[in-house]
Amino acid sequence: MAQYSVYPEGIDSSSQLPIVTDLVTPVKAEIVNRHRDAIIAIESELGIEPSGTYTTVRARLDALDGILAEIIAGGGGISLILKDGVPVLTNVTSINFIGSALTVTQDSVIGRVNVTISSTSEKQETITITSPGQTIFNLTETPNDVTTVEMFVNGNKQQYGVEYSVTNTTVTYAGPLTLQTTDVAEFWYISSSGSGGGGNFTAGGDLSGTSVNQTVIGLQGRSIDSTAPVDDFVLAWSASSNKWVPSPRTGITVNSLSVSPSLVEVSQTVITPSFIASYSVTPTTATLTDNAGSSPKNITSTPTSFTSDGTFTKNSFGGSVIFTDTATYVATAGNRSVTLSWGQRNYWGVGTAGQTGGAFIISLATSQVSTSRNASVSVNAGASQKIYYATRTAYGLPVFKDHATGFAVAITKSGDYSVTNSFGFVESYQLWESDNVGLGVIIMDVT
Repeated sequence: MAQYSVYPEGIDSSSQLPIVTDLVTPVKAEIVNRHRDAIIAIESELGIEPSGTYTTVRARLDALDGILAEIIAGGGGISLILKDGVPVLTNVTSINFIGSALTVTQDSVIGRVNVTISSTSEKQETITITSPGQTIFNLTETPNDVTTVEMFVNGNKQQYGVEYSVTNTTVTYAGPLTLQTTDVAEFWYISSSGSGGGGNFTAGGDLSGTSVNQTVIGLQGRSIDSTAPVDDFVLAWSASSNKWVPSPRTGITVNSLSVSPSLVEVSQTVITPSFIASYSVTPTTATLTDNAGSSPKNITSTPTSFTSDGTFTKNSFGGSVIFTDTATYVATAGNRSVTLSWGQRNYWGVGTAGQTGGAFIISLATSQVSTSRNASVSVNAGASQKIYYATRTAYGLPVFKDHATGFAVAITKSGDYSVTNSFGFVESYQLWESDNVGLGVIIMDVT
């Protein structure tokens, strides 16, 4: 109950909201409370969100006036029917709903309700009598309620349960007439799977299913594979299977391909190297080829782990064989290549001063097959030991630096010596010897 305001029973006057004059009217709490009381009275009367779905209260009242005017002008009842929000009929006097389920809900617009009915239809079928004395007729769709199926012979309604009966879609005629091919048999019923409006619906061509539940099974007369697609797949034509098949939008990709071994010494023979591969999707086919003349190998059955059937040898530095995995998926193809290379070893270690010769080079503690002189080597030179490094003479002169400081390492080339590798290949090597002994533990970068 308002303490000062008389709204909404009346309109506040200067008695409830007295006029205030600057520098004359005393300032006191009552003046503020009177205005506060009037504001709360207005808010209480209007309530929360009085404009509803409209922009303002005035807009909502104008809309309500319009609806009431339509109802009054039409004499009451239904003035407009909308289907999915779109007007389809005006000046409607009655509606007959056909359906197995009916839902009515209040719309956000005053004066409007939403009506939802199930997918049903009224069917009318005329079935040809193909032979004298025919008693069995098959409906194209299943009736909602077999007891409501109406049968007419030459326009005369038959009595259900006496002159005919219905089981599922089969109608059995038991009337007094012996039906002839010149007679006309008609049936009316409500179907939950009908397409509405009577008549028959038969899916065909690129479509299968019922009149309200279809599946596209083809495009332009060409079948669609039923395999479920995954993310980012599209339909692609497969000539091999003669159908549309789900396929990656960007095609198949060979994500990775590795060979083992990938680097060996000159004149070393590699027999049936092994491979590991990965793909964006399991390939339909996969084939391994190489540039050494081997026959293509079908690896479709084991596309992620396989071997080559070939035997490969290179007798010169820098020789290589390139292997290519070509994969297909439906109408798309992808490939990736990997290289098997032949190189030579770099050698390093420690020894007493003045060491020379190919035999000493091979005896050094550590070696690694490489295709360049570059290496990062760790050694531990004792009090009487020097550091040694050997690499192919053909590489040219290397540069040696202390990994920790970046300073040059004092090291001198002692000479070039013939070295025979484990597979009989002979090549000239340059041997380098540190200027000082006893350098201790050091990591040396060679470039």
